[in-house]
Amino acid sequence: MTKTIVAVGAHAGDIEIFAGGTLLKYVERGYRVVYVIATNNMSGKRVRRLPGGVKADNPGSLEMMKLKKAEAVAAAHAVNAYPLFLEHPQHKCNSGGKIVELRYGCAIPEGVSEKVPSILTAHENVESRNILNDIIAGSDPEWIISHGVDNENIEHIATAFLAAKCYRDVAGSGCKGGLLLWQEGCWDVGDTNKLWDASVDITGYMDKKEELINRCFSGREEYDFRQKNKEWGEKCGCGFAEIFITAGTGDAEPLT
Repeated sequence: MTKTIVAVGAHAGDIEIFAGGTLLKYVERGYRVVYVIATNNMSGKRVRRLPGGVKADNPGSLEMMKLKKAEAVAAAHAVNAYPLFLEHPQHKCNSGGKIVELRYGCAIPEGVSEKVPSILTAHENVESRNILNDIIAGSDPEWIISHGVDNENIEHIATAFLAAKCYRDVAGSGCKGGLLLWQEGCWDVGDTNKLWDASVDITGYMDKKEELINRCFSGREEYDFRQKNKEWGEKCGCGFAEIFITAGTGDAEPLT
């Protein structure tokens, strides 16, 4: 029976940057990937490499959502998957060429449904949890992997809460898989967040991971993932590694 990994990322690119090597490795071993994007990707910058250099701009929420969905589709294809989009609005949007933070009483951004809670509160919403619960339960995963809380990106943390609460929901109804929360290497929130208890040796997959990210995603220059993976590999006794906190083991076989 084919084993499955359900990967839940906040934004297009997150899954590949923080767990891309793991997915590439386990797809090669015969695993199936269910690829989930939690937000609608309505903020961020469009980065284009032009003859005169690199140009970054804010094309507006609708254009960003379209661009990021296309990037996610291309990346998911690399692990034989198609992305499932939960469409939770981000807490910021592109408006008039600027990034605008959503606050009380603001207008609903273009292309956003008023019925879908933002990613910040999705974990508190029963209907939102049930959607992800159904995806997880229907996939019967060996592992669910998602964000940890070792960083200052509030949408990553909110996605971690959503994944963890859904894991708890489905574990109570018979799902026997485990939950891994990847470490992102942003340790401004304290030394205890430098800890991990699981790692995957991606030495033979680092170049493939870098090729995938460079091909499918724009605007990722701010995060030196290769250096992070090298640092973690040195600490784990291999060339390159991705590291995780085990939030639930179930009956799953460890990823290595």
